[in-house]
Formats: sequence, C-alpha cells, structure tokens
Amino acid sequence: MWKLLDFISTPNAVKKLLKWLFYSLALLAFTIVAVLATAYWNRDKLLAKLTTELNKGINGKFYIDKIDFTFLHDFPNFAITLNNVYLRANHYEKYHKDVFSAEKIFVDVALYPLLKNELKIKSLSVDNASIFVFKASNGDTNTDILKKSPDSVITANETKEKSLIFDLQKIRFRNVSVGFADSIKNKFINFKFIETQQSLAE
Repeated sequence: MWKLLDFISTPNAVKKLLKWLFYSLALLAFTIVAVLATAYWNRDKLLAKLTTELNKGINGKFYIDKIDFTFLHDFPNFAITLNNVYLRANHYEKYHKDVFSAEKIFVDVALYPLLKNELKIKSLSVDNASIFVFKASNGDTNTDILKKSPDSVITANETKEKSLIFDLQKIRFRNVSVGFADSIKNKFINFKFIETQQSLAE
C-alpha cells in the first residue's frame, strides 16, 4: 500500500497517470462522437427499420414522429429516443382512439451490432404515455391489434415474424396511464404506472 502511494506521489507517476487519463477521455469522446455521427447519418434508415420492426406481427400500425440519440439516458448504454409515438388499430378512422401514445420512448440498443447496421434492442423505457383499451357496444375492440395481421400469414417455408415488443427482456414505465372502457358492461377502469419495470410475454 505504501509503495503504491509513494509511486503515485512521484512527479513522473502523476504525469503518466494524467497522460493515461487524458488519452482515455479522448478515446471515449472520439468513440461517442463517431457513434453519434454514424447514427445521425443513418437516422432515416434506422427510423424505417424501427417502424418495420414494431409493426411486425400486429394488426395495426405504429407511427414515430422522429428519433434522436443519446448516451445520457442510461450511460454507458446507447439509446435511441423515439419522440411522439402512437399505435393505431385498423378501425382508428371509426373511433379516433389511439391504443397507445407516448411522448418519449428510450430504446437501449447493443452498440456493436448497430455499427454493422443491425438493430438489437436490449430494453425499452416509456415516459409520459397512455394505453387505452376499449370494447364498443357493437362488440368492436382494439385488443384485436395483438392478433396476427392479414398480410403476415406465412407459408410452410416461411419464418414466422414477431414484433420486437414480444421479445423484450425488460421494459420500464414512467408516468404511464392505462384505461379500459367496456361499453357493453358499462365499466371503466383507469390506473397509472408511476415507476415500474417488467418483462413481456406474448
């Protein structure tokens, strides 16, 4: 212990330590800038890929206004920020109710696959969102959004496609309200997730 302290206290050792610290910080800064530059360069492709992945295997459509990128959400993890996201069932034009809407969704992705233009999602963090499920008096319901969409019917030689929302290991909710309205039974339920973490299963 004393030898280590004596080593650190020498001027040369301090210079080497500072030099090593400077190069480490410079390398970290360069890596962050390179990753962000690559991400913004391919932003449109990533947005299209994310939208496609979210829409797999569901009977509706996800919409994403725009995406940004950050290391600050859960450093050192790299996160894609989805802004103004909403999910609509096929009968939206009739009822004008989104199944899901969110101000922000932080998508934590594996960094190395992303550099190879591959998307591997580790977890989601949903902030300031709402989920609304209903059953109309004529029997219509937006829960059918989780059924297989007509255009996702597969043949014997095709691989079944699943939405990435069913493969998540971890999802966090922060200020997420959930409402359920049943017009047949005349019931309404509403509650809010203040700060929770869970996994999903199909």
